[in-house]
Amino acid sequence: DLDKDVIKHLNAYCSQDPNGLLITGMDIAMRQVAGEKVGK
Repeated sequence: DLDKDVIKHLNAYCSQDPNGLLITGMDIAMRQVAGEKVGK
């Protein structure tokens, strides 16, 4: 399941990124991509 793989990767990033800066940047980017897909 792709979503489960994504969550695993995000959890790995979180452990390496205690301040959450990287995860926040990725979250914003993912939302932008999702918004573009939904908007079309």
